[in-house]
Amino acid sequence: MFKTLIFSNNNFIDNNKRKIFLGEWLILNKNKFKNYEVIKFNEKKDRKYKDFEYVKKTYERVLNNLTPVLNNIHKKNYKKKDWEILIFYFLSNYIFFAYDKWKLIKKINKKHNFDTVEVFTYKKNYFLQEDSKDFFYQLKSDKWDDWLYSKIIKAQKLNFIEKKVNIKKKFKADFDNISKLQLQNFFPATGNKYFLKNVVLPKFLKLKLNLILNKNISFYNDINLRKNKIVSEKRNLFKSIKCNNSFEKFIYNTLSEIFPKSYLENFSLIEKNIKFLNWPKDPKIILTSYDHYFNEAFKIYTINKIRNGSKFYILQHGHQGHHDFCGTFYEKKICNKYLSWGNNSKDKKVIPLFCTTNFGKKIKKKIKKDIIISYTEFPLKPWKQQIYPRLIDETKIYKDELINLIGSFKINEKKIDLKYYDNNEKKKYITNEIKKKFKKINFISTDKKKKGFEFSNQYRLIIETTNSTGFIELLSLNIPVILITNKKFFLIKKEYKKYYDALIKSKIIFFDTKKASNFINLNINKINNWWFNEATQKRIKYFCNHLCKYEGNLNNGLDKIINKIR
Repeated sequence: MFKTLIFSNNNFIDNNKRKIFLGEWLILNKNKFKNYEVIKFNEKKDRKYKDFEYVKKTYERVLNNLTPVLNNIHKKNYKKKDWEILIFYFLSNYIFFAYDKWKLIKKINKKHNFDTVEVFTYKKNYFLQEDSKDFFYQLKSDKWDDWLYSKIIKAQKLNFIEKKVNIKKKFKADFDNISKLQLQNFFPATGNKYFLKNVVLPKFLKLKLNLILNKNISFYNDINLRKNKIVSEKRNLFKSIKCNNSFEKFIYNTLSEIFPKSYLENFSLIEKNIKFLNWPKDPKIILTSYDHYFNEAFKIYTINKIRNGSKFYILQHGHQGHHDFCGTFYEKKICNKYLSWGNNSKDKKVIPLFCTTNFGKKIKKKIKKDIIISYTEFPLKPWKQQIYPRLIDETKIYKDELINLIGSFKINEKKIDLKYYDNNEKKKYITNEIKKKFKKINFISTDKKKKGFEFSNQYRLIIETTNSTGFIELLSLNIPVILITNKKFFLIKKEYKKYYDALIKSKIIFFDTKKASNFINLNINKINNWWFNEATQKRIKYFCNHLCKYEGNLNNGLDKIINKIR
């Protein structure tokens, strides 16, 4: 019987052919299909690590080859590191997403002899976005997956038939503030030597830090552009880059269709109008926690200021740098210093500071319930590079263990709350499955604007289900917390293993839901006796002093920040 590949919910289902479904996310309703096979995913850590290494090497080669092309287009003489500041987040993500799909199609094609595969063709430049933020947010769309898989199937020369997709592209509302910036005289460029932009600190502390460093309080503006209808033919220069690697060549051939306009058509316009912003003319230090991701004006500004002698620092904004899959690999490449939450690292760029999200916070307990369990709605179809669940096969493991954990408690359901972050997953697969089993448990949805530790005052114990920001923030504050996770989703750098081992010894980290629930059932009414035991406290302090330091004194904390960045 003939075989065909189904990689999209939009593929035609031919009942006369055996259907090879790319993943289980495509057959959530199994009763609809007959005569099919589903590709199973069981990626081991060492395979993930090898793939990450391959992506990093490909990234370096592509960046090397893009540098002269971008210099030619923009009449610049930038170094590779300069362009890297602008495009690192876009490029690293695109290469990963493309390679993830590339290797999958290649593997399946070796195993199966497909008759024909239906692919999708979109209007030219349908996926071309104005900036890197819009590009990143389209990565979760089904249309994007359909386009990228189709491109890969064609590039790998499978037999295919094309289906044209004629849908209009939706554009978000936009506005242009360039004229306003050019006319205004209220906020001229400053002489500030310290440019603090989108830094992870409480608002009043950011103001105070600005006042100490710059002797003033600054509120910085930004550039907004309207949609640019022009698409430059210079985009085709990417296709002229020569290489022998078929995957790398695929990257060059597709870049012209997705390379954000802020890097090409709008680059000069942004650069020209930066002078109308009230940003420092000649900063000594540029510091951010977020703007190096999506703020194109900030990145172009930073490139030019670094070339004139400024230093660029990044302040950690969450659980980062503890494992080898972390995006801090790229961040540390583009900055002069990386200010961590306390991580002592072999990397000389990493400067240990303290956990800035709970800086000066004090939590007073007013116990109303026993437990709050924190979990995330992880994706069903393949998502970004991470140690956490990134597709349905892994998300099901995470979901099943979470349900087993809840069911094993000898605690009244009414004394347990579940707090979840929906992660932009509209189906809420995990939450809906839990609700089928447990009718009396209360659910709390959070968008992460309110920190996990801000919920903790009403509960005896907080349970985290991933080694993430919430876990280390709670440890830093010395609030009773237990991490219960599958070893599959737990990875630590060798240099930090001894600190995590200390937590495992104190039963703060469990990899077995049954052992964890037995311990909690036995100790829930005397949690403080265990947590504040001398041996437990010693190990918590050992961990926090090396990975997530707490700073409760505002003046001392500000002095530490000032000393690190001056």
